[in-house]
Amino acid sequence: MRWLAIDTSGGSTVGVVEAPDGGALVELSSYVSPDPRGHVEALTPMIEQALAEAEVAPGQLSAVVVGTGPAPFTGLRVGIASAIAFARGAGCDVRGVCSLDAIAWGTNGSVVVTTDARRREVYWAAYAGGLGPADEDWREHGPAVGPPSDVTDWLAGHRGRAIGPGTALYPDLASEGGEEATVTPMGLVAVACARMRVGAPTPLTPLYLRRPDVHVGTGRKRAT
Repeated sequence: MRWLAIDTSGGSTVGVVEAPDGGALVELSSYVSPDPRGHVEALTPMIEQALAEAEVAPGQLSAVVVGTGPAPFTGLRVGIASAIAFARGAGCDVRGVCSLDAIAWGTNGSVVVTTDARRREVYWAAYAGGLGPADEDWREHGPAVGPPSDVTDWLAGHRGRAIGPGTALYPDLASEGGEEATVTPMGLVAVACARMRVGAPTPLTPLYLRRPDVHVGTGRKRAT
């Protein structure tokens, strides 16, 4: 199977990954834009570049996988909507996986994945060592959103270390032995394939965890 992987939970990440039956994953291309607000402008050119470098036409793809967050509303919506539209045009399946799961994939031991939630908060989820995406108990907690102290409190009572972009933003997380790790096309595809093998769902439901900052007005008040 050849997969197109898309994630907009932070910046924009796009790549093409070969997933042979019973074989190891092979990354054919990978592009990353760190801009957390330029998804609309970046995504389509990145998809074109990733397919061109991999020498894969849209019709040769078996599936598209997209990160479902957690992340702010606008960026996440752009990624998921683009993945659905591209999959329909290419005539292939589309799968969704939690972006934090994709970061946790391939790590050793128990970890807490942290990403920037803005407002001096992080998105986070805790993962058990020795397990993986195909195991029901792999994700021990989350995804959740809250202050970095929520993560340090969790680590104080559990084994593990913090990883992910949140560790570069908050020294308290880095002091817990944290390391910076990001979403990769390989991680997205690996999680999707593992969950498909055991018949686990791969929903496209976006993990916003918060209400959007923009609210619809309730109308003008009448003058008295």
